[in-house]
Amino acid sequence: MEIWLAALAFAFAAAIWGQPAFAAPKQTLSGVATLADGTPLAKGTVDLVDYSGNVATATASKSGKFKLVVTGFTPPFLLRSTPAGGAALFYGYFVDPLANSVTANVDSYTDLILNMVLNGVGVAGTTTTAEFGVPTAAEGLLMANQGKAIGPTTQNLIAHWLSTDKVVTKNFSFSGIKFSAGKSKFGKVLGQTCSLSGCGGSAYLSGMETFSISDVKSKTNQTIIFSTMPANTASLAPFSAQSVTVVNGITTASLTATASIPENPTASANQDGVNGLLTQLQTVVNTKGSKLADTDLVSLFDPAYLHGGVGQLQAAGDLASSLRKVKMTNTGVQLVNFTAPDMADGTQTDVNAAWGYDASGVPQPDTTELFRCTAANVCLFYGNQFGAQTPGAVELQTLSTSNGTTPVPV
Repeated sequence: MEIWLAALAFAFAAAIWGQPAFAAPKQTLSGVATLADGTPLAKGTVDLVDYSGNVATATASKSGKFKLVVTGFTPPFLLRSTPAGGAALFYGYFVDPLANSVTANVDSYTDLILNMVLNGVGVAGTTTTAEFGVPTAAEGLLMANQGKAIGPTTQNLIAHWLSTDKVVTKNFSFSGIKFSAGKSKFGKVLGQTCSLSGCGGSAYLSGMETFSISDVKSKTNQTIIFSTMPANTASLAPFSAQSVTVVNGITTASLTATASIPENPTASANQDGVNGLLTQLQTVVNTKGSKLADTDLVSLFDPAYLHGGVGQLQAAGDLASSLRKVKMTNTGVQLVNFTAPDMADGTQTDVNAAWGYDASGVPQPDTTELFRCTAANVCLFYGNQFGAQTPGAVELQTLSTSNGTTPVPV
């Protein structure tokens, strides 16, 4: 009784003084902002604008760290870094559900992702600068899977450089997108990005942007050209990334990869559904380990699965055999070729996609597969049905390496 009276008195007093009886929990977004050469955005400014146009501002510390109060804000967010006494440099983003404490960095990598989606593909015919001033509808800001679609290709290309430059990849995490200065050898790589040519900023000219990563000591340079292309469907816009490594003036390796940027929430949801299935696959494989049975993966395959005459049970068994004792990580969609209504069941959608994973930290070759997804985007492996051969699908260009006369340093 006394507790109830105390609560009533508190609420009554709050009403009298015009204050809420219980304040909403404080929500913050923290991160690190860096300059084009990888050094911190010391004492620079980081601004944030949300989906509704709300703005927050903070001053970065000497180490580039910043914290913004975003209580009541609505994701997605756009972030912008401005050096002390300078002009706006890089843009960053946050697209996940808001919690009490979240993180997002602002650097050359996040800026590249935003420029490719907003400037290059032209999802909403907009730019990072325009969106930061006056955010348009949700399609004018970055969706979660748009960033995730570009990430794997970018990481594959940079990983090749890391190998060339003898950088130990265990010292940083791609999944955390730690493009922050110092603290690991990854800071060294970011610090090299402008050794030979200017990079960064928000200049995504003529649908392409070039990253130049160089190491003067070993006379090695890697140039990565990211290019966006017109949408091949109403829901997907492809992009490509081509990398050339030059050592002592001789081209020693080249890489080509493609991926797709979802242009609307529907395509993004389809990709979410397939990634959900692949997450289940990874969980089962890692949990079962050496005891993974041929029947453990059957529930992940559509009963109508068909691939080269192989049905559901055999396909599930074959996949189980190939993954037994494998430690899977980074399992997910690498490229969505196209989506189309299922010919046998018009209420479902066929998703033609390439997916991949790392086995004990080693990237494995991508597999192109057809997935069948319900209206709720619950997806299953569907094999290689007639729909997989639909004309107009984007051809998957497998990541490849070609060696010249001079071997690539490893």
